[in-house]
Amino acid sequence: MTHRPRTDTRLGGSTLHTLGSDGYYSTFSYLDGTTGPLGYYGYYNHRESDGIRTANSDYELDAITGRLVLGADTSSRWILTAESYEEEHGEPGGLTFATGTGTVNYTTRRETPSRLYDRFNLDRQALSLVWERDFSRGTFVGRVWTIDYTRASRRQGGGGFGTLPTGASASTNTIERQQFDQFGAEARVRLDWGGNGGHVFTAGAQLYHADSPRTDSRGSAADATAGAVRIQSEREILYTPVFAENLFRFGALSVTPGVRVEFIDQSVRELVNVTRTTTPLQNRDERAA
Repeated sequence: MTHRPRTDTRLGGSTLHTLGSDGYYSTFSYLDGTTGPLGYYGYYNHRESDGIRTANSDYELDAITGRLVLGADTSSRWILTAESYEEEHGEPGGLTFATGTGTVNYTTRRETPSRLYDRFNLDRQALSLVWERDFSRGTFVGRVWTIDYTRASRRQGGGGFGTLPTGASASTNTIERQQFDQFGAEARVRLDWGGNGGHVFTAGAQLYHADSPRTDSRGSAADATAGAVRIQSEREILYTPVFAENLFRFGALSVTPGVRVEFIDQSVRELVNVTRTTTPLQNRDERAA
């Protein structure tokens, strides 16, 4: 849990803007406050730069978070949070100490890219709901959340680390896209017990599920954004941990015995694999505890 709304004002906030060399610009602005039982907090963060290389080292990101808190000063609180994060940056490639044709030397050409078309994108959208309940000697916290996370990359073929792309493969690229659709639910309880609540018992359980399709394609140009699918797979995981622990305090001495049991179900299924010409597509399921 990150920043929560201030409860001592109806409206507060600030904005910070920073400029720098290589086209650098950054801003962070937020508003927060509480009106009656409802608190609110929201921020916007933007960063961009051309980078220190002469090409393809640029980056740009936008992050937005909004949060509502109902009953912040009471013993029962609801917290709703929505988050968005989007990023794109170039990958200008490595540098080498080697010299010769096709090399990009660290000492003499430090600002020169060895890759002009490699790019990376990341998008993350998340929504969570939390209920907190205070008791005379403890606290209960329950939460549910969902996350949609996508990462994609495009990388030119040919060449090596610190060398320029050459050959027929330099006119192609590898396009990778991975998506992670996630859902989770969790419950935790804390109990302060013993003289003056000196000992603390904590227990909880979680349910987490994720679907993760992945697609690898081959583009017909160095800067292609789509291509022929070569490998496609579906991945799935179900994770259910249960834990309990107790903090014992005896003066300056403290001991925390605990137990944690985890159940993990995983599966991977190949849907397309053009490299498997003589063997069947692979499917695998595993369960562990």
